[in-house]
Amino acid sequence: MDTAGTIRHTGWRPFVTLGRAPFEPIVVDGLIETWLGHPEEGAYARTPGHCDFWRADLDGRLFLLRGYDEDGNGRVEPGTCIGLTLPIWRVGEAMLYVARLAKLFADDPSVFVGCRYTGLQNRVLSNLGGGRYFLGHHVCSEQEVSIETQALASEIDNNLAEILHSLLAPLYERFSFFELPMTMVASEIESMRRTRF
Repeated sequence: MDTAGTIRHTGWRPFVTLGRAPFEPIVVDGLIETWLGHPEEGAYARTPGHCDFWRADLDGRLFLLRGYDEDGNGRVEPGTCIGLTLPIWRVGEAMLYVARLAKLFADDPSVFVGCRYTGLQNRVLSNLGGGRYFLGHHVCSEQEVSIETQALASEIDNNLAEILHSLLAPLYERFSFFELPMTMVASEIESMRRTRF
């Protein structure tokens, strides 16, 4: 996991590890586990997007639970919106991470990715980062959306925008039929891949 995590496209990559208690990885029921939401005496409270809980097993199966960045940015009321491009960046970076990890197990293994978004009802799709022309009022009427895909690790590396567009389109459609533009996905992935921390 450390090897797969050497490339970071955002400041808070998937499956973050911190090298100090109580945040460092531990073994629980034969699985590697980390919870970054432990309260520390005298420390500030982490925002929802920085309280990750994750588990991993030795066969390469991973689980990551992360709150919405939007709910802790201080600019909007928590629980009211989803950033227009954040799912592209968050899921895209996670898929690249998983593809790198999978290649440590085999030459070009098949990777299954499943995502479940909860707490969506009445959230509005919002252009929080600016820089994109965005019209309309797109509200989600469902509480939860599950999406999944499967691809070879090499396909994720070489065709991430196409795979991600297919995976995320049903999520975006739940926001008043918003059609996710392939050009937006490709542009955001290109920007993300150019970014290195």
